[in-house]
Amino acid sequence: MGAKSKKSLLAGIPAWGLALMTNMVSWIFLALLFDETGAKNSSNIFLFVVSFLLVLFFTGACYMICKRYPSSFWYVPLLCQFHIISSLFIEVPFWTRSPMVWMMLGVGILCSIIAAVIGFWVGRKLL
Repeated sequence: MGAKSKKSLLAGIPAWGLALMTNMVSWIFLALLFDETGAKNSSNIFLFVVSFLLVLFFTGACYMICKRYPSSFWYVPLLCQFHIISSLFIEVPFWTRSPMVWMMLGVGILCSIIAAVIGFWVGRKLL
């Protein structure tokens, strides 16, 4: 009798579900750090650190999801960052943020797309 391996709770969740979970975790992270009118601490160093952590989180999540589900590389970055992309069109104070925030958002979206494509390539080689 062989030992049974324990499966992860995340093993059976589809790619769109993992991407939406990533979106929700990042939304909760941002809701804890910011209030409804903007940053609680709007120093440039604080905004850079928060943006950098989000870029790392989104990049890692997109890579891991697309490595596991290679055919989902075209929609995972959009679902992971849905709340950020939608706030470009819905949230009025979002347009008045500093240029550094805009630059980090652009870098984050670009890194997520690159990580999704790399995860796609690695995932296809593993299959």
